[in-house]
Amino acid sequence: MAEVTVIFTEVPGERTEDGATAIDDQDPDATSVDPVSVPVTGPTAPLDAPPAPAALALIAAGRPPSQPTTEVGSRSVSLTTAADAMRDEEIERTRLFIMMGWVISVITGGAIFYVDAPRWVAYIFLGGLAVGAVVSVHYYRAFADPARYTQSALVRLATICVFNGHAGILLFGTFSASPILVVVGIHFIGRTELERVARWVLASALSFYTAISLVIITGLVADPGVFDSDRPVPRLSLVAATLFVLGTYVLAYYTARSFRTASLMSIDELTRATRLIAARGLDGRAAGRPRTRVARRRTGPLHRPDRRQVQARRRPRSRRDG
Repeated sequence: MAEVTVIFTEVPGERTEDGATAIDDQDPDATSVDPVSVPVTGPTAPLDAPPAPAALALIAAGRPPSQPTTEVGSRSVSLTTAADAMRDEEIERTRLFIMMGWVISVITGGAIFYVDAPRWVAYIFLGGLAVGAVVSVHYYRAFADPARYTQSALVRLATICVFNGHAGILLFGTFSASPILVVVGIHFIGRTELERVARWVLASALSFYTAISLVIITGLVADPGVFDSDRPVPRLSLVAATLFVLGTYVLAYYTARSFRTASLMSIDELTRATRLIAARGLDGRAAGRPRTRVARRRTGPLHRPDRRQVQARRRPRSRRDG
């Protein structure tokens, strides 16, 4: 019998499918005796706190994303209150109101060239429109950032609007229908969350119109409005008209504040109801209680069971029935 001597030598090569090292480039299945060492990972470190749930997970669980959950470290889901919702709506409404003011300014400014108005009144009105256009463009762009919607900014914008509104009243007629634009503006500003600004606008409007009316009623200045009355009007009638306009100013303010209070109460009640429903749904799922449907009791002759069906249900099963 012939003896065969086999010598194993380690030759670096490529790794095979089982993770060993091939010693022959021609034969990739040949492996060395020593196995390839596999790095061992350390133990899994536990989390200090559970991660914050995603917004879609909250929606799938029946909870609104804005509803606060348990605090996660120093983070918590922010709460959207009724005042926050009204503030966002107010900012968008203010920017829309500025755009409407541009349209009204263009229409009224163009109308000056077609009416017979005193020059000094026309110059005051056109100057106010020019200043208001520049300021309103600035604040329209500024209010795109809710952080820049401040009390001082709103006071400046509202003051210019009140001045331009009464300049238009002086131009078109103190005792005409032109004060309706100021009434709309007071009602708009009156819904703001900044109550001091709303009061300032109301006081300014009352002061402007009272001053204009007193100057005309006392006869110091004739009514420069292009739509003033051709007939002489008694002073008592002018006083009554002044009180009527001032009353509409006050009414516009108080109705706006009342509407804001009603809106806040409605949003609060809706938020409470939504949270209550979401909390009940989450409690039931956490306790593992299955969902049950409340079956409606059917009544009427069409839904009464047959007597044979009732007897078949009550009859005990016999051995023949198997």
